[in-house]
Amino acid sequence: MQAGIEIDEQEVGFTLGFYKNSPVMLEKRATRKNVSPIYAARVLCGEGPLNTKGYSDSDDVLELAGFFEEETGNPSARKSMKDWALMVLKSETVPVSEVQHVESICRAVIFLANQKPSIETPAVPVPADPEPLTTGTIAFCFDGLRWTEKQWLKPLGDKPKWLQGCVVTPGKRGVSETRWNPVLIAARLVDKGYAQARSARAKFQTKPQLAPWLEAWKTYEADNFDTP
Repeated sequence: MQAGIEIDEQEVGFTLGFYKNSPVMLEKRATRKNVSPIYAARVLCGEGPLNTKGYSDSDDVLELAGFFEEETGNPSARKSMKDWALMVLKSETVPVSEVQHVESICRAVIFLANQKPSIETPAVPVPADPEPLTTGTIAFCFDGLRWTEKQWLKPLGDKPKWLQGCVVTPGKRGVSETRWNPVLIAARLVDKGYAQARSARAKFQTKPQLAPWLEAWKTYEADNFDTP
């Protein structure tokens, strides 16, 4: 039992029964590692880990994901589902409307994580062979995902926090271009609800420049998202 956290097995049983046939799939998700704040927030709010049909996230999901990002100081942070759940239960200021509901799911996650060996959900695998892509190539390949090719150049140049971790080699003015991991970029787009996983997959399947990264994307998608 986690120190300081009371787990009522009857409550856990009720929670698991309630979500037994839902997309949340608590028994599968509870032992995940290396999941993003938005993924964790969707599961812990009982709404499933991914907006596969493009629906907007609820206010509670967005608030909880924001809480996680603020607590970690890193919007690209990766933790186990158990760690995210513990963060909720140890806080006195979780910004969700259905606090008791979310806490019940958190306790169920902790109970399951303590019962089963952890399932590794690896960070995006980076193959040894594919070359990281230049800013211009990324903009071209991801045209239509969140932004047009031209619009992509601004965030790729400004590098907001959620994109900073996708840089493989920082550029040097007048010397070399910034080089990017396209799988990480696609993962962040899906995690933040800016694109659907199947749309990202289509880019890796149809853009020749992304073809060497296709297997890495398939591995990441299979481990993290429920897409056909």
